This record gives sequence, C-alpha cells and structure tokens, in this order.
Amino acid sequence: GTPGYTAPEVLRGDVPTFAADIYSLGIVAWQMLSREVPFHGLHIHTIIYISVKGTRPKSEALDDEFGGKYKELFKAAWSQNIADRPALNEIISKLDLL
Repeated sequence: GTPGYTAPEVLRGDVPTFAADIYSLGIVAWQMLSREVPFHGLHIHTIIYISVKGTRPKSEALDDEFGGKYKELFKAAWSQNIADRPALNEIISKLDLL
C-alpha cells in the first residue's frame, strides 16, 4: 500500500488485518476533511518512520462541522494500538448519528 495510508504494524512487517483497513479508513477520512494528502512533501522513508513512531497528520485546526465527532472517529480509527481502533459496524453507527 501507500505508506501514508498504511497501518504502522503493516509498515513494521506484520500481516495485515482488518484493523489495518480501519487505520487506512481513518487516514482517508482525515483527507476528506482536510482536503490534503497525508504527509505531503515528505520522503517515503520519513513517512514510514514517523508513522511507525505514532505521528499522524495534523488535525487540530481542521474545521469539523460535526462538533468534533468526525475528528474523534477518524482519530480513533488511526490509533497506534490496534485494540483501540473501532470496528466497522461501530464506525457506521457513529456516522449514521452525524
């Protein structure tokens, strides 16, 4: 996959799981809100390094017209801890409420 969208555990060489797809979904959700490419302008090796270390695209200044709920959702999806990432049905339920 493309490093900016790839889960850190996959970048470390772990076997991809559904949780890795949830991570990627979180990055795409951030991109939709920010209208920017994640880690734009950084070298591929830098992207891999910072992603594995836990750096995510900046989200503090994003205009979330849903009272921060959209940001909370995509930030949970890109959690460094796989167990903290929401299941797809949880994401769908929360999006339905927005």
